[in-house]
Amino acid sequence: QGNAAANTNDLPAGHPPIGAFAGGGETPTGMPPAPEGPAPTAAPADLSIRWAAPDHWTPKALGQMRKGSYTVHGSGDATADCSIISLPGTAGGFHENVNRWRGQVGLPPQDNATIDAAVEHIDSAGFHFDVVDFAGSGADAQHLIGAIMTSGNETWFFKLTGPDALVAGEHDTFINFLKTVRPR
Repeated sequence: QGNAAANTNDLPAGHPPIGAFAGGGETPTGMPPAPEGPAPTAAPADLSIRWAAPDHWTPKALGQMRKGSYTVHGSGDATADCSIISLPGTAGGFHENVNRWRGQVGLPPQDNATIDAAVEHIDSAGFHFDVVDFAGSGADAQHLIGAIMTSGNETWFFKLTGPDALVAGEHDTFINFLKTVRPR
């Protein structure tokens, strides 16, 4: 008991809280706005990229792995979740991640050629995004629009999930959101 390790959950003095919404909706000092679209929000200053979330996406607390996190409100009580995650290296590979996402909306895996044929490619600000868009089936079908982007030795995952009608209606907004991503 005298050899018990110190609490590794304690942050150093002056360290910002982890899991809280970084930036509080304000644009960090010295960060120029994206050329078009809403003002940048929620991208913590220590990231290699920044973005501008649409005005109607509500920032929420960052989870353990999230670099950005938003709620998208639809009609009634419908909500969708937008997550932004960064992992080192290839993070398991493109096709494996797409098939994992397919499983999240109740779809079976696909072979690489079928996935590749359905990918939408977006090039913006020196970044290349591979975008997938698919929905499950049934009365409570979930829809997912996801983008994978590699920058340096990081792989970034941008994912919007929620009720089919809500997420389908956000497709163009999600694509425009990706086009706000800029290097720091």
